[in-house]
Amino acid sequence: MLVVRMLSDVLDRLTALELRVSRLETQTDNLPLGYSRLLIAEMMTQHFDLAELEMMAFDMNIDADEISGDTRDERVRSLIGYCERRLKTHELIFHCKRLRPGVQWPAIPHQR
Repeated sequence: MLVVRMLSDVLDRLTALELRVSRLETQTDNLPLGYSRLLIAEMMTQHFDLAELEMMAFDMNIDADEISGDTRDERVRSLIGYCERRLKTHELIFHCKRLRPGVQWPAIPHQR
């Protein structure tokens, strides 16, 4: 009986641990391996002008009012933040790769 209780306790702990890992994976699935928001921001600022950033947001069905900032740096940071909050970072990187295929963008993460 003691062994059964111990096994049940271990199973409960494993289930709880699996749940916590699953939540962490869900929170980070949107981010590519080696993702650095600073690197992405620098690359986007270097390779896109304001009009292209607006067009990218339009292509991603993001309302222009959702992306703030008067300068390119501000718009890039706003767009990255918007995408991170809505788990659209993979889509943002996809559009960056599509528009600037010659640039070495981070890998797009696998979606589960």
